Amino acid sequence: AEVSLLTEVYRGTTKFDKNYADVRGGMNSTESARFVRCFWEPATFSQRKWVRYCKGGDFARFYSDLHLVLDWTENGRDLKELVKERYGSESRFIKSPEFYFKPGLTWTEKSSLGFSVRILEEGAIFNVAGPCAFPRRAEERFFLLGVLNSSIVAYTAKAISGRNFGSQYIAQIPI
Repeated sequence: AEVSLLTEVYRGTTKFDKNYADVRGGMNSTESARFVRCFWEPATFSQRKWVRYCKGGDFARFYSDLHLVLDWTENGRDLKELVKERYGSESRFIKSPEFYFKPGLTWTEKSSLGFSVRILEEGAIFNVAGPCAFPRRAEERFFLLGVLNSSIVAYTAKAISGRNFGSQYIAQIPI
C-alpha cells in the first residue's frame, strides 16, 4: 500500500541521482584499527597524513562533526597495497575516489531512527557506512539538504529500503 501511494505522489518526477546529484557509496577501510583514529589521537608531529573521515555516525540532521580521521599518507598507499594484496584489486574497497575531498551531503547507511542528511565539508573521504551525494550544481547543496531532510523523503526512504539507506536506494528517490 505504501509503495502504490508513493507511485501516485511521485508520478512525473525524476530520480535524485539522475538530475540533481551523483550519489555514491564510499570506501571500506578494511583494517580500521590500523588506518582509522579519532581526530585527537594522531600526534601533532606525525609523519603520517591524516584526513577527515566520514563513516556514518549517529542520527543527525543538517550537520555533524567528523570525529574520525583516516591515514591517507602518500595518497593512501599503505591501505591500497593492503587491499590489493588481500583481495587482488584496490577498487574492491577504494570506491568513488574521484569524489574524495569534495563537498557534498552525507547520511548514515543503516539507522533504526530514520533517514537524516547532513553537510559533508570539503576535505574528507567517505566510507561505505556514510554514503554521499554530490550536487551537480553547488548552489543547490543547501536546497537538497532541506529536501532530503523532509518528512516525505524520510517516509519514501523507509518505504523503499527499510533501515538500509545505501547509496543505491537513495539514488532512486524521486525529487
